[in-house]
Amino acid sequence: MSFLMDFARTAVEAYMEKPDERNKAVHDHIRLVKAKCDEIIADRSKSQKVYGFWANSSNNTVFTNQREPALAKAPGRTAMY
Repeated sequence: MSFLMDFARTAVEAYMEKPDERNKAVHDHIRLVKAKCDEIIADRSKSQKVYGFWANSSNNTVFTNQREPALAKAPGRTAMY
């Protein structure tokens, strides 16, 4: 009778996943995701434009004209004349 119980136990255990392997896989996945997140956070902390980009007159003029309704022909305040 013990032979049948041992056979049944080994058959069932063969189809079950190992908890140690499952935990290791989950921890590896979490470490990988955290490393990627840290890399993304480090990249986003860098400035996207070079220093002095908006100080350039042509770039600053475009930025100013986009915000001014009268110059951008947008609805809002227009010139009196």
